[in-house]
Amino acid sequence: MKRLLLSMVTLCVSGGVGLGEIPEPTVDGSADLAEYVVPPPVVETKDGSSGLGTQNGLIVPGANDGSPGAGSDGALEVTSANLVIDLRLAASGPGITWDSPAPVPGNGVYDPDKWAVVFKYTSVNIASGRTVTFINHPSGAPVVWLVQGDVTIAGTLALNGENQTSSMARPVTPGPGGFRGGAATQSHAAGGGGFGPGGSMYRLNARGTGGSYGGSGGYYTNPQLVGVCYGNAGVFPLLGGSGGSSDKELNSGGGAGGGAILIATPGTTDITGQIQAIGGNGCDWGGSGSGGAIRLICDTLAGGTTGRLYAHGGTGGRVGGAGRIRVEANEVALEHQGNPAYSLGLPGSTARICPDSTAPRIRAVTLGDQSVPAEPMSRFDPQHDVNLDTPAAVTLVLDAENVPLDWVISVRVVPRHGEDQLYTATFVSGDASFSTWEAQIPALPYGFSAIQARASKP
Repeated sequence: MKRLLLSMVTLCVSGGVGLGEIPEPTVDGSADLAEYVVPPPVVETKDGSSGLGTQNGLIVPGANDGSPGAGSDGALEVTSANLVIDLRLAASGPGITWDSPAPVPGNGVYDPDKWAVVFKYTSVNIASGRTVTFINHPSGAPVVWLVQGDVTIAGTLALNGENQTSSMARPVTPGPGGFRGGAATQSHAAGGGGFGPGGSMYRLNARGTGGSYGGSGGYYTNPQLVGVCYGNAGVFPLLGGSGGSSDKELNSGGGAGGGAILIATPGTTDITGQIQAIGGNGCDWGGSGSGGAIRLICDTLAGGTTGRLYAHGGTGGRVGGAGRIRVEANEVALEHQGNPAYSLGLPGSTARICPDSTAPRIRAVTLGDQSVPAEPMSRFDPQHDVNLDTPAAVTLVLDAENVPLDWVISVRVVPRHGEDQLYTATFVSGDASFSTWEAQIPALPYGFSAIQARASKP
């Protein structure tokens, strides 16, 4: 069965536990949603190519295709000190799209429709001994670098998930584009499941399990609690790793999923350092987060014997599943095959950067009697999107585009503290081009809960 993440919702009902950064007691509820686009599958040929053909002069949309925003973030030079890129500074709002020039060079733009923070550099140079990390955008979106010239990474580019510790009574933070790990079990509060499409499930009397992505997470005695694998070898669309679940023992929580990045250039990408999208470690008996995603598009990938690509799961507690790595290049001179091993394809004459309008898509419309914002943020804090005053049963209404009617849409409710549950949405009306579905969700637990909707092809 091919599983595709389509949409994700976060809810909070009044009277919640309100631990960590949430005031106690919670006085309102919230529902935060994030929308993810799912593409047609990437077809791999026997030689590992994507079937897009060879090319003479690679065109990268947004880099060297004449678009107005190309090169608007200038050159990224990281030579004298480490750099933290704050994705919260990306321009967004009316009139700002994927193709827009960056109003402030170096801050990029955020496109909610494509769910990405996009930087359009003229060139990239991360010197040896230097490290580039990120502060997540409020939406949790992954990172896209569209580069006019060459990319040189002699240092470290890191999008790793946060490690869990015994003192964290909150879900830990993923790399950009990834998903949170379950909060550590406390004497006054239960733990929780891993978040994301491959997040592992939590049970009050069960051991923690690792999050999944390209590979399955590890487990102690309960394989049925391990999250499902998702995505495809082409890393198309761009998604990060999922979180591990908490354990029944005190102070045991799950690690966060690794982040996701796409770096595309018509020239050479030379990696003598490292790109990391590693899952966070679980604490004690908790499950680790799965690895994230790295996708590289270029004419030539260089790096010799020293370059490294890491997107493996965390190794604390139960290990997280492997992430995904994709290389699309006409020439490869990087001996390291990646951890996990990358899939290899040709970029074609024009690189495919993101899914088009024919890709399946789903979004939440209403939860109970509350409308869901067009751009929700999936945040566990008082900046909520939907208020629910009571823990009564509610109906979640979903709109689906380009989703065949014989697919199954399942809905997973993941409380911030407590056991997660799985429900099935029912078809209401429409056709394969546009349809409406409903999921009946029993009384929600008090506090924040994530609701993930996933479509599966039978």
